[in-house]
Amino acid sequence: SGSLEEGQNIPQAALTGGWDRLRAHEHSADHAVIVVKFTAAGASGLVGDSLEKFANTTIDLTAVSHRAALIRDLSAQLEATTGQQRIHLVEHFLLTWLRDDAPDPLTQAAVNAIERSRGTIRISKLTGLVGLSQSALERRSRRTVGVTPRKYASLVRLRHVVCLREAGADFTTIAHAAGYADQSHLVRDFVQRAGAPPTRFDPATGR
Repeated sequence: SGSLEEGQNIPQAALTGGWDRLRAHEHSADHAVIVVKFTAAGASGLVGDSLEKFANTTIDLTAVSHRAALIRDLSAQLEATTGQQRIHLVEHFLLTWLRDDAPDPLTQAAVNAIERSRGTIRISKLTGLVGLSQSALERRSRRTVGVTPRKYASLVRLRHVVCLREAGADFTTIAHAAGYADQSHLVRDFVQRAGAPPTRFDPATGR
């Protein structure tokens, strides 16, 4: 069995939205977990609802799906198989579930621009690029990605910080390369997301 730090039991199949802080999961010795990570706009093709409503929450996937029986069947199959077979089962299940329609193209264009800039693109430039007002782009992004473009950009920028740290860069160099005004801004942003200053980050473990 598994539990979250709030004492909530983890369902057999769970959907976790974006979180504003670090969380702790505890699992028993005989507990196995398969984690599926979606692209920024990818989960919208699975849920068919605004992703913003799942922010800072972990819920039972059957609660937001009309495929509850199929999910329970998948869970039973996973218990009876091992290793690579489990991954294939999950992949097949998700591919048959995903809707055919592509993510909102304007939101996807904004996501692509944010990722190309490693999170440093200005919102004014982003809105001009996709041809939407800031409020319109934010509404679309909250629905398709789950967060505003500004918040997503901050996550992309922190991922870049981690990559730079793994490459051995010092924090002054990292702050400049990642577009922070100074090192203190980097530290504040890192603490807010990771729960600890970057000096405590271990590139070898990712924690």
